[in-house]
Amino acid sequence: DGLRRLLALAFAVPSAPGRERAPPPGLQGSVGQQTLRLWRDLPAMVEFAGEVCLSLARFVTGRARYRAGALPLLIEEVGPRALPIVSLISFLVGTILAYMGAVQLALVGAEIYIADLVAIGVVREVGALMTGIILAGRTGAADAAQLGTMQVNDEIDAFRTLGVSPIDYLVLPRMLALLAMVPLLTLY
Repeated sequence: DGLRRLLALAFAVPSAPGRERAPPPGLQGSVGQQTLRLWRDLPAMVEFAGEVCLSLARFVTGRARYRAGALPLLIEEVGPRALPIVSLISFLVGTILAYMGAVQLALVGAEIYIADLVAIGVVREVGALMTGIILAGRTGAADAAQLGTMQVNDEIDAFRTLGVSPIDYLVLPRMLALLAMVPLLTLY
């Protein structure tokens, strides 16, 4: 009875003018909003990609200004520290693939090929995909959090004020670490 009175009281209050909620957009409205958001953010994405390409070109020519001592630490963070999660996910996906394949192969009496199915499927297709997803989730989230904190604390603006390119100093070493470790983790 008390709950009923509380609900009646909650719904008895009229909504404030201008505070009415618009109905959620339908499928076309959602697609339109996402398209407009992408169109609005596209110049910033292209600018970032261009700056990264220029930074890589400066690195190749030996003119990039970055802290070389940070590179081994980033390589360790991206590579060896990611081995446990890559191992666990690979094992679990391989096990799931084996169970799913066993059911289907049992229908035709080809259970002996389960190991081949798992080995070929993981090595050719799933291994690279899993490594990419794991690194995007684990390393990408960590880097985004670290760089986001630096942006909030105005450290990135301080780099610009000092004449140091934030792309060279912060993004380039992370990209080099990923370029070095992703193939090795994929092979693993």
